[in-house]
Amino acid sequence: MRPGAIEIDALGPIADRFDHVLLDQWGTLHEGGAVFTAARDCVARLKAAGKRVLVLSNSGKRAGSNEERLARLGLPPTAYDGILTSGEVTWTGLRERARAPFKDLGQSCFLVTRGGDHSIIDGLDLSVATDVEQADFILLAGLDDAVAEPERARAPDGCYGARTADAVRQSRPGHVRCHRIDPRARRIGALLRNAGRSRGLCR
Repeated sequence: MRPGAIEIDALGPIADRFDHVLLDQWGTLHEGGAVFTAARDCVARLKAAGKRVLVLSNSGKRAGSNEERLARLGLPPTAYDGILTSGEVTWTGLRERARAPFKDLGQSCFLVTRGGDHSIIDGLDLSVATDVEQADFILLAGLDDAVAEPERARAPDGCYGARTADAVRQSRPGHVRCHRIDPRARRIGALLRNAGRSRGLCR
């Protein structure tokens, strides 16, 4: 423990020190079911004390989708001040193309999402390639539980092909779900590295 740090079992003892509070979504507010009663009460008390509360998430979905999910789980948008997700950051980067790694990407992506969700590219000047060989880059925003093995996405020659861009953009920087490392995401990364696609942000 660093000098000056203290151990706490709740935010109450230190709440007066801060004006802004960042709360992780998964594991802090909920674990896929209803929002924890203690977490909901804590958020309410922070807001009553005049704090600004922002929810953070490494979800590959955009902020609006996560906001709707939190509402279904028991925490309405009025309970906090905003939500920021990896998916929203990715969408904004692809829209603005202002800096690396987004500014040098092409206009065609091979899209991998959960449940066929295309919200990560809605409103963007992008086309979706059905063949990874025809894509400028791969956008991995989520994986279905029943997704096919990543080896099936390979090109016939056994690699991802020369026309696939060197950069793989990952809108979910972590791949922890249900308290386990998703082996499929790890395998996709390994396949891309073996195919010579070592540059980029592949988790």
